[in-house]
Amino acid sequence: MEGKEAEKIGSVFENIKQANLQKNIDLFMSCFSCDFNGTEGKRLDTLKMWENYNYLDLSYDLKRQTITGDTANVRLEWLVRTSQKMSGQLQNGRTVLDVTLKREDGLWKIINIKPVS
Repeated sequence: MEGKEAEKIGSVFENIKQANLQKNIDLFMSCFSCDFNGTEGKRLDTLKMWENYNYLDLSYDLKRQTITGDTANVRLEWLVRTSQKMSGQLQNGRTVLDVTLKREDGLWKIINIKPVS
């Protein structure tokens, strides 16, 4: 059971990765819970990011996950390679996030994201 849920949680981040690479805002937003604070802001920030940058490479590593009933807490690391559209400047980034997900209608959705300092 645990393994299957872990797989489903992984697929949320896979969808986020694909959405960023394909610039598919509907797929991107489908990963977030209706209870996520600031979905509209998230949508606009993401569209703005896509206007200015192209994702060349995006990968993630699930560092830790705990599932308790309908809630999951995940720590993951994103490795990002982007090029700025205007200058073509390449950038590499690494972000570590603590993400809380909850199960909604049998699907895992992101309810909270917190950067790890």
